[in-house]
Amino acid sequence: MRRNGSIVSIDSKELVVGDALLFNIGDAFMVDGIMTEGSNVMCDESALTGETDEVKKSPLFLDSPEESKISPFLISGTNVMDGQGIMLVLSVG
Repeated sequence: MRRNGSIVSIDSKELVVGDALLFNIGDAFMVDGIMTEGSNVMCDESALTGETDEVKKSPLFLDSPEESKISPFLISGTNVMDGQGIMLVLSVG
């Protein structure tokens, strides 16, 4: 994760609202947030929705109208199946 401009590794229990969390394939989200940077991100949200299809995610700050229709929300309890990016932590616990 990135905190105060530096990349550091911390326990997921130490994450706080406002942290920038770096994520990659295989990571499980323990917090809710919005993707601010990233590419080719696909998430498994089946634990929440029951749907087995992977869900494409796109950064919040995009100029393309097509890409802006894709959800930037990353939800606790879901897993990263493809891609990498940075999430702004909005909710913990």
